Formats: sequence, structure tokens, C-alpha cells
Amino acid sequence: IGYSWGAWLMPSELTEPLDFVNGAPEIYLTLGRRDLANHLSCVRDAFLRLREKGFHLIYREFDELGDRTYHPPSNDDALAWATRLRNKNIAPSPEETKLLKAFAGAPPAVAGGYYPALALVGGAPAGAVLQKLFESKDAAVRAAAAETCEHGIFGNAATVALAKLVSDPSVKVRQSAIRALAMYANWRYAPAQEALIELAANKSAVPFDRLSATDAIGYAVRLQLKGVRQDPPMFQALVSLLQDKEEPVRSTASGILAPLYEPAGEGAQRRRSPEGGWQKWLDEITAQQLVLGLPSGTDLASVFQSTLKAAGQGNVPAQSALAMLYANGKGVQQNYAEAGKWWSKAAAGGDLKAARYAWNLYRNGEGVERNPTIANQCAKLIGEPVQVPRATPPASVSPAKK
Repeated sequence: IGYSWGAWLMPSELTEPLDFVNGAPEIYLTLGRRDLANHLSCVRDAFLRLREKGFHLIYREFDELGDRTYHPPSNDDALAWATRLRNKNIAPSPEETKLLKAFAGAPPAVAGGYYPALALVGGAPAGAVLQKLFESKDAAVRAAAAETCEHGIFGNAATVALAKLVSDPSVKVRQSAIRALAMYANWRYAPAQEALIELAANKSAVPFDRLSATDAIGYAVRLQLKGVRQDPPMFQALVSLLQDKEEPVRSTASGILAPLYEPAGEGAQRRRSPEGGWQKWLDEITAQQLVLGLPSGTDLASVFQSTLKAAGQGNVPAQSALAMLYANGKGVQQNYAEAGKWWSKAAAGGDLKAARYAWNLYRNGEGVERNPTIANQCAKLIGEPVQVPRATPPASVSPAKK
């Protein structure tokens, strides 16, 4: 969990990519928009590079937050997330294994509506047990298993299995699953988001389930509404529901989206969509979150060599891509000096994104020596202030002796 703090040292992936789903750390990064100017540029730069690297990244920006870490809305959300995670690379202890083995036969008694032992162990080991419980013939067991997912994070496979419970015959099971999926969608787990979007749009589903799914999407985007919209598909789903025939679904979607466009006031001051309309707004946020990731199984060393060859031939997009490979250590050892060199070349070729990366790199000295000359050249390209050296204070004059 980071507040007003970036990250520039990353593990290099020389041949095999990291398993970002099952083995890599996850990151919750928060930035206050009232923070210091260099913090704003540094953290936003880190967000873009961590995203390109492939980490599971929850990124929040808040208008009311300055250079502080005390911020109850994000504090509560980040701590709730962190305390539900389990280290992906540590096997269960003997005590934890004993807790899991208790589910080998008939499951233990439910406590408080869920299985506390599974929440205590957490992660994929407990997730494997939950997947079996999801298939129980006893609806009460399935409901308790779904409810357990509100108390822990159990890995991608368990989330995929949980998503199937939204079509369970039992109302209680479906509602428990939807509530848990809302929490997971908020923390940007793709299977949860996809399940809620599909259910909300499914006109043949039970109307109350559709309404619950719409409300769950609203919960998942609540910290993105006025900040960084990391998940355009959820916003696309809400916009599409504005035309839904079910009035409760339509009204709920409208209420969720209202903070995006409704200023205070009467008459002409009140709008029903952002400036330029919904499609324009959706296109903009989708473009902002576009990540040119590499498919799983990609030979990273080969990608690096082919990109290096194209960059050397003067291909500007390849120069920018090569810089990112160096910066993130994909197919090559992480090397910010080389990243800066190729971002500068791409910037000279008219790539403004590359210019911004180079500006941040040489302005803040992340992995390289600060270079005001290059930073100012890039600042002019992207419309940022040019750094002016601090004036040297005049030398003090000693009083004359009598």
C-alpha cells in the first residue's frame, strides 16, 4: 500500500514472464491531487509503468487528499483488501493444513453465516476447498461458502467458481455471491467484474438479481468516479443500463453515474451526460487505460530483440516500446539509462507519451542522474513548466573592522 509514493525498481523478466495472477505481489497505490507537484508526476509515472509491467494494481486519486496518508475512505478500503490477502508463495503451515483437512468430509458447522477457518487460511489453498463447497447439494453450505468470500481473497480460480453461483437456484446463494463479487470487483479482479456486467445486462435473469448486480457495479466504481477510471467496461455497462426497460435498474445506473455530470443548480445547468455525450466520454477513458500487454507465453527475449532492431531503424513507436522494455525489465535487465535514451529518441520523433516518460525520468532522477537540460526539452513538448535553477544567494559581507 503506497501513498504519494512511486516505484521504479522492478524484477527483470529475462526469458519467462512473471505470473502476475498466481505468484506476484499486488499493489494498492493512492495519490492526493493536492499533493506536491513532483509527487503528482512521480506517482502518475509509476502508475503507468507498473500497469505496463503487468502487476495487479489498484490505483486511486482523490481531490481532497494532500501529502498525507490519513484518508479514511482509502485507508479502510486498502486495509480491508490487504488483510484479506494471503502470500501467494507460502505453503500452508501445519496448523493451517489441519484447518483445511477438517473440510475433507462433511464441512464443519457454520459460524456467523460463513466458515471462519477458511477465511483465516485464505488464498488459493482455502480457495480449493471453497470450490468444492460451491458444488455442494446443500444450499446452506453453498451460501456459507459464498459468504466466506466476503472475508477473504481466495485466488483467481475460486473467484471464477464464485461467479458461477450468480445463477444458483437459491436466492440466498445468488445474493451472497453478488455481494462478494462486488467486493472483488472493487479490488479489480477481472472475473468478478465480468460476472457482474454479464448479470446486470442479462434481460432473462431475475430482475432483483439484475438490480443487485447493477448496485454491485456501483459499489465497485465508487472510488473511481471522481478519480482514475481504471475499469472502463464497468462504466460502459452502467451507461448501457441507462436505456434499460426495468425502471429500478435504469434509475440505479443513473444514480451511480450522476456525480460524473450533474452540477448543482437548476434548469440549463443540469445535464444528463458528460460534456460531448456518453460515447465520447467512454472513448476517452478507454483510451487512457489502454495497455499494450504481451500475450501469455510470449518469448520476452525475442520480443526485445525484434523491438531493438525496429527501434534502431528509426521506428518511433518501437523506440518508445523499447524504452518501456528497458524500464520494466522485460526481455532484458532493467536499465533506466537505456530507457531514458530511447524515450528521448522517441520524444524527438514526436511521441508525446515518450516525452512525458523522459521528462519524469530526468526531472526526478529515477534510476539515472537528474538532467535539467533534457527534462526541460521534454517539458516544452508536453506543456509542463520548465525548471529554473535556484538563484544563488549573495555572499554575506563581513562588517568592516574599526
